[in-house]
Amino acid sequence: MPADLGILEGTRPDRHEQFRQHYPEGYSMEFVGIDKVESHSGLLAAFKLNQAKRGDVGAEVVCHVLNTLCLLDDAQKQVRAAKIELKGGE
Repeated sequence: MPADLGILEGTRPDRHEQFRQHYPEGYSMEFVGIDKVESHSGLLAAFKLNQAKRGDVGAEVVCHVLNTLCLLDDAQKQVRAAKIELKGGE
């Protein structure tokens, strides 16, 4: 997944061009796995900053995003379990 998102050096140059335009003084990227979303200090700080800038609407958006990520994670686990079951277990 980090390569698809353009986090690894040399991947997704199209994304980095957009990022350089938006952050001309530089930026860094970090992949935050679903198990770290609720505890990652940088991500939590970004959510708080977003809430401060947008008010209550920002908090609603953050909750929606977190709920969506949890649902996607659950769906992925179910798909993996179904594949294992079809293979006869691992």
